[in-house]
Amino acid sequence: MARWILVKGTHFAVTTEPKRFAKILRAMDGYEGTLTVGCALRLAPLVFVRPGELRHAHWTDINFDTAEWRYLVTKTNTPHIVPLAHQAIEILRELQPLTGNSQFVFPSTRILVDL
Repeated sequence: MARWILVKGTHFAVTTEPKRFAKILRAMDGYEGTLTVGCALRLAPLVFVRPGELRHAHWTDINFDTAEWRYLVTKTNTPHIVPLAHQAIEILRELQPLTGNSQFVFPSTRILVDL
């Protein structure tokens, strides 16, 4: 029988030292796994949103014409507008053929099997 261990929420330290941050960005850029995860890793530093917000992004919230991502912030239920640089648009366009039929920009791989 599986045992569940409850983990108390913790605050994770932020990396502010430029050389260490550069190393993290290089590791993210060098990711060789799935296209979906690779796109999420490349998009994250361009949009600076919470990981959960990125993970739950909906295609209907992305506007390619205005280069904006509009959604409701989960924690506060307030509208949020994220301007999308042309690099972010390129990443999303690269991902669209794979996940564009899904509600989510970054769906679970279990969902992709059923698409």
